[in-house]
Amino acid sequence: MRAIQALFCIFSLLFSVIGYSADNKLTLVIAGMTSQQVVSIMGEPSDSATIENATLLLYTKRPTMLKMQNTIQHFIFLDNKLVEYGEKHIEPTHSAYNLISATEQLQLWLAEQGKDLNPSAAAHDLTTNKK
Repeated sequence: MRAIQALFCIFSLLFSVIGYSADNKLTLVIAGMTSQQVVSIMGEPSDSATIENATLLLYTKRPTMLKMQNTIQHFIFLDNKLVEYGEKHIEPTHSAYNLISATEQLQLWLAEQGKDLNPSAAAHDLTTNKK
């Protein structure tokens, strides 16, 4: 009986490690990549926006039975070079975060960086990048 329990524990651990590494593509991404390289690793984004020389790709993973949180992954490019990326886990009750478009989030990021924003470029992107 102990041998069966030990085998079960070993297989459970093995499958959880394999499942984590297969699901966590973010570990393959490095700063300096182009947006095309990131898309080839991560797949098509849930939302995206471009303002002048800045681009934001957003990936959203919805809650599952095993993981009861939204996972939001963001990738920010300047001159088509990845300069910032990360992941947030958000409780489903905070789904208002998902309502903020990629364009609005990119505008906020640019404002935080102190970069001047051309309002006409932002207005153009608001009308052309909606999905």
